[in-house]
Amino acid sequence: EDGFFDLAWPEGFAAEAMFAERAADCLAQRGFCIVRTFMSPEAQAKAREEVRSRSVDFEALRTELEASWLGGGDAGEVLHLEEQADSGGEDSEANWPAGGSLDACDAYLTAMSRSLSPATPDLLGFESYERSPPIARVFSERAAGGDAGSSLDRRPKPLRKEDVAAGVVEDFIHFARRRRLCMLHVIDGAGGEVTLIPAAGTGLQRMTVRVSANSLLVFRHDLMDYNFRQRGPAAVLQAWVLSEPLAVELLSYDGPANRTGDAMGLTGPQRPPIPSRACYVASLMERMPGSVYGADQAWAMFSSGGDTAVRWPKSRWPEEPYYSDDPHA
Repeated sequence: EDGFFDLAWPEGFAAEAMFAERAADCLAQRGFCIVRTFMSPEAQAKAREEVRSRSVDFEALRTELEASWLGGGDAGEVLHLEEQADSGGEDSEANWPAGGSLDACDAYLTAMSRSLSPATPDLLGFESYERSPPIARVFSERAAGGDAGSSLDRRPKPLRKEDVAAGVVEDFIHFARRRRLCMLHVIDGAGGEVTLIPAAGTGLQRMTVRVSANSLLVFRHDLMDYNFRQRGPAAVLQAWVLSEPLAVELLSYDGPANRTGDAMGLTGPQRPPIPSRACYVASLMERMPGSVYGADQAWAMFSSGGDTAVRWPKSRWPEEPYYSDDPHA
């Protein structure tokens, strides 16, 4: 229902620590958390106008990728915002003004990501590495795809060969594998309804929550999909908390398959030669400690001489009473 919030945005360092703990607990227990933010109506209107002033840069995502980014339902008009430079000076590549109302909206997302970071390993099961640049979404009374009579067609279009060559699909796959939390900040307007759809086996329940202006919804995007239904004109700022990038990545290789290790500079045992009779592999998957996920990462780990073996953490039990390097101890 309207006006429902789990938490209000904290004031002061001591309140922030308790806020972060309670927010992480909500995410661990039910997969989402709604936070009340505090922006004045004037600041909200200015943020919306800052987004609207970049309307020429609005773009449509590819049809095959849109739902994973924007959820089902209404996509609105989408603007990818570049990261702000620390100085906010002339060298910044950001396509939005530093120090403006939109920058203040984005500051909520940065602070939320930073506050949750210490709690994510223990309560949520992942290491928070960074947050993504934001995207702005604007919803109007008219159907998605631009106002009537507009010469700009912003309806989703299918992937093209040029997109694949430009790395659009590869970048999306990396994003989808790294995304952990989605942060959706309604900065102005009527908001809408967000339906959270958990994956099978997560133990989470399907929920529909209403969000309005000054609502910050954070949910486990690694465990659930979502649909967004607008209730009227609205402006939304959205970003994701990401886990660490892949440790080993082979971008391209055109030589013999059994010489891949040489191309990567690996010194371990060579891949065995390809047999004269072809072998069709329908599926191959490996997952091991040390963030090894997938056959390519497993082979890279073994080829480089790794074994993912580490000392047990002292938080489990002390090492000294049970082990010593001295054989005569």
